[in-house]
Amino acid sequence: MKPAVKNGLDAYPEPVSEKIPWFMFFFLAAGFFLIQHQWTPNVMIEGSFTPDEFARLISDGDVLRRVVIIAMGCAGAFLLIRKRQYLLRPEKLGWAVICYGAWSFLSILWADDPDFCFRRLMIFAMFSLTACGVAGHWSLDTLIRWVLFSTLMFLVVGIASELAHGTFAPFSAGYRFGGTLHPNSQGLNCGMLILSGITVARFQSRNCILLLAIAGAAFVFLVMTGSRTALAAAFIATMILITYVWSKRFSFAVLYAAVLGVCGMVVLGFSNTLIHAVLLGRSDSEFGTLTERIPIWMECLDLLEHNLLYGVGYGSFWSPRRFLEISRRVHFVVGGAAHSAYIEIMLGSGIIGLLLFLAVLFGSIGKSWVLFLRDRDERFVFALSILLLFTMDGILESIVIMSTQFFAILLTLFCMLGFQSRRHEVMDDVQTADQREPLYLQPSGNAENDHG
Repeated sequence: MKPAVKNGLDAYPEPVSEKIPWFMFFFLAAGFFLIQHQWTPNVMIEGSFTPDEFARLISDGDVLRRVVIIAMGCAGAFLLIRKRQYLLRPEKLGWAVICYGAWSFLSILWADDPDFCFRRLMIFAMFSLTACGVAGHWSLDTLIRWVLFSTLMFLVVGIASELAHGTFAPFSAGYRFGGTLHPNSQGLNCGMLILSGITVARFQSRNCILLLAIAGAAFVFLVMTGSRTALAAAFIATMILITYVWSKRFSFAVLYAAVLGVCGMVVLGFSNTLIHAVLLGRSDSEFGTLTERIPIWMECLDLLEHNLLYGVGYGSFWSPRRFLEISRRVHFVVGGAAHSAYIEIMLGSGIIGLLLFLAVLFGSIGKSWVLFLRDRDERFVFALSILLLFTMDGILESIVIMSTQFFAILLTLFCMLGFQSRRHEVMDDVQTADQREPLYLQPSGNAENDHG
């Protein structure tokens, strides 16, 4: 083992024989599947709801989904009650996390629909309990392996779903792979699979080739989703990860191959094909209007005109009334989302809530980078790359702050980076004892020589 480093997250490396908590792996993966996924491929249900039916769905919710969220929150609370491997105590970043959570809960005081806001806050509370419970028991190593396990499982199930329903047609015009998710969500899932596969491959020489092959296959399916935002975010995050986790020779080889491929297409006269590939088969007009996101943003901000500072209550902007109003204004079903995580937060929690969230997000990114530079622990580069993936995807998608696996991972990273672990406390106690009484020092390899 490497020596411990004081005041660094997971400063004590995990033992090689650390067991994977398979029960929690399957429990959480199954829970998020029931919350977020549908066995019927998205292409078969997309557009099947009228605005009134969608508004009724928003109002009533899904009973099974509520039960699963409560069960996961109870599991997180149980983990917090049990003896934990990590003692969660806020550092500066942790206090920012607490401030964001407190502001979110305070927003119910001025929410224009308190009942709807209360339901959203209860979901937020359950996700927070789950994240804190996981952060109290799992190392960053375990979280990385769970991300690999769950995202791979979701991709395989998605492929099986499309094959079973006969909708898997990668060579058809306009096809977008989604599986059991919306294509944009599946794109983010594939992006996380790429990052976790590359990271685990770095430390497991026995399965290195298999894991890199899985990451390569995930990239192919990411392209097939047609999600430009997820593709761009995953590419940047992956290049950062490869640069600092793998050797420079491997990083330059990947980048050189990508640049050479693009230049070759231009030289050979495939510029139109290249543009078509960049747009992932979608029209230029859609690209110019950001797939009709700008009209949605304008209408949302127009309805929020008098509540910009405080918002209308955490997660409660998309009440059935506002959903129908905005769908009527833009002349299509908006899907109950602003298609931007940052605008979504501002709609519910106002500018103050948005600034608090950005402080936590960029504070987590900065701390990941600082810890990597100090400890040279590549696990922090994974945390950094995941946070960057979510940050960039959140510009044009809301999925990262909705009730999904992505939001749970984001909250877990906030907890891991923002709160001290029990290991810090142990190191501090040992060093204090070292200064007072040598008797309390743990025996070292040279103990026999020391005591003569």
